[in-house]
Amino acid sequence: MQSNYLDWVKKAEEDYLVIKAIIKSDYNPVSGILFHAQQCAEKYLKAYLSFKGKEIAKIHDLVSLHQFCFEIDSTFSIIKNDLIYLDGFAVAPRYPDEFAEYEISDAITAIECCNRSREICRRLLNLKINS
Repeated sequence: MQSNYLDWVKKAEEDYLVIKAIIKSDYNPVSGILFHAQQCAEKYLKAYLSFKGKEIAKIHDLVSLHQFCFEIDSTFSIIKNDLIYLDGFAVAPRYPDEFAEYEISDAITAIECCNRSREICRRLLNLKINS
């Protein structure tokens, strides 16, 4: 059964609120910010596809989701690089890996990418862009 696009928006906003809560706390786990930034962008892309009546692929690949959205509206070209940046954070930050050390600068960039993606999607979904 296909979810309503507003269900996807609600789930995306939960990830966005988690990021905001992390930022306000004394404990700022970079990996948590990276993961939730990717998740927020993913769910907003899926919200847009749902809004347009498209079937939602059970994937986490932001580059593929971006392509599906771009084929509907070229406005998505604005956030292509943001989504490429966020794409690798669906899995890697959640597991220990001696080769994956993330810095606060990675989290700051992820938040910026997430914010731009969120704003574009909300605008194309005819939703208020609030902070």
